[in-house]
Amino acid sequence: MKPSGDFSLYQKIWDFTREQLSVKYPFFRKLLWNFSFKESEDTETAGTDGRNIYFNPDFVIKSFQESSTKLEELFLHMLYHCLFLHLIMDVPPDRRLWDLACDAAVQRILQNEKRERDPMKIYQEFQNAAVSDSSSQPDSSEPSAEAEPITPLDDHNFWKYTDRQKFLETIRQTLGGMSGAAGMGLYGNSGRGSAPGNQVEELSVEEKGKYDFHHFLRRFAVHREEIHTDAQSFDYIPYIFGLDHYGNIPLIEYLEYQEVTRLEELVIAIDTSGSCSADTVRRFMEETYGILSDQENFFRKMNLYIIQCDCFIQDVAHITCEKDWQDYLQNLRIHGRSGTDFRPVFEYVEKLREERKLKNLKGLLYFTDGDGIYPEKATDYETAFVFYKEKSMHQKVPAWAVKLYLDAEKS
Repeated sequence: MKPSGDFSLYQKIWDFTREQLSVKYPFFRKLLWNFSFKESEDTETAGTDGRNIYFNPDFVIKSFQESSTKLEELFLHMLYHCLFLHLIMDVPPDRRLWDLACDAAVQRILQNEKRERDPMKIYQEFQNAAVSDSSSQPDSSEPSAEAEPITPLDDHNFWKYTDRQKFLETIRQTLGGMSGAAGMGLYGNSGRGSAPGNQVEELSVEEKGKYDFHHFLRRFAVHREEIHTDAQSFDYIPYIFGLDHYGNIPLIEYLEYQEVTRLEELVIAIDTSGSCSADTVRRFMEETYGILSDQENFFRKMNLYIIQCDCFIQDVAHITCEKDWQDYLQNLRIHGRSGTDFRPVFEYVEKLREERKLKNLKGLLYFTDGDGIYPEKATDYETAFVFYKEKSMHQKVPAWAVKLYLDAEKS
């Protein structure tokens, strides 16, 4: 291979790649920036030993030119190999099938597939398939691993250089300041559940939300007339002329209606599962309070549903006017604290639409830590999942939904 030239060019490409990933996956920022990069003639692509990423310079340039996301996918793929400790697991006899099994495990995780993700069990599946293929096709010189297509993204040959002790220590230290592997859902998902929680907590919310939803909520707004004195479009000249010349009789009065663009219908769902701390739920309620307190957001007559849900619908409040939401906030209680399943909220919303209780729904805000079961079918109204602090699961949000972050300085 020819000399690479200026290494700083490749460093800039890798830095740009992990900066893009840091924006998309803020929880992984510290892990992403722990890696160093080294050119290598021993690979045609790239691979890692858990501390360094060894790469072929020509491959990096070509990949970066072909697609802005190709290196991102590669980097994320290698990161997941590290997170799931594939680099230091005992390698079975057939190294080729083991490499395919590890790649398949990562691919299934990233694509959120509901299939076996343990590389050892996948290896056994591949091995059984290979034996079956070789017995039915004795002339075949290369056994197939499985029917599913697996495209190797990285070079696993560098795994043999991994220092097991340092590698484990690095993973522990990096994840220790976060919510850990359990919070990330890496080694078992404790945030999901099938039984409703039965805890009830009183919650006092005095502080308005800190996040400015006004601009985002305008996407759900509709334009219509509302009974309201419109002073802005009022012409004072004929008004004053009438007062001066016709005995205090104005020739024109204020308009009794005003053309405004505001929210007519909205659904706010609040995750009250056990995975959300009391402080997190309180922040969700503060943001809800802030949205409702801004009179510029809603028409005087509104149609708003506030739904509390863990893995079941726990509480529903129907808000139609200012007095309704004031009463709701003064008597606020949190119901739930079990596992998380987002689907019941969307099923309930569809029921409201079928019953014509929601006639013109434009959007739904779902405040959550993100660890739960997402609906697979896209909605015909805009859906936004809103995160606060716990953003490790935000990559699981379906592509058709919007992600918002309350602590913008960390996102």
